[in-house]
Amino acid sequence: MNIRQIRPNELAPFLATQDAGKLFRDGVASMGQRLNVADVTHLLHSGHMQLWAASDGDETPAIVLSEVVTYPRMKVLRLFGLSGSRMKEVAPLLRTIKAWGAEMGCSECEATETRPGLEVVIPGFKRAGVCLVMPIEEAA
Repeated sequence: MNIRQIRPNELAPFLATQDAGKLFRDGVASMGQRLNVADVTHLLHSGHMQLWAASDGDETPAIVLSEVVTYPRMKVLRLFGLSGSRMKEVAPLLRTIKAWGAEMGCSECEATETRPGLEVVIPGFKRAGVCLVMPIEEAA
């Protein structure tokens, strides 16, 4: 299993492959309406986000998007857009991502915008809360 960060100059050819492109679109779609593919692509090119992939020969069974978030008391590696045809491949991918996060000074890893039950598939994560969203309507 080849695990690596996809650099901005590698993004277009990587996403041009059928399986990686689909996983990427599915991962972005899992984030709801906050971001679209163009937004994420821009954030990847600007260095504000990172794309990680597990590859097995010509197939890409799993991808993860990440960003470093600085809270007042700690730096956190936020993961989202987890997508895969074989989610068990995400666990080895996370070891690489967490090592990179440690190099960036992160002390915690959080997975957001993910589907319920993912903590069962990916050992080491525990549910720390629930994120609920509500649109803010204009005052009449």
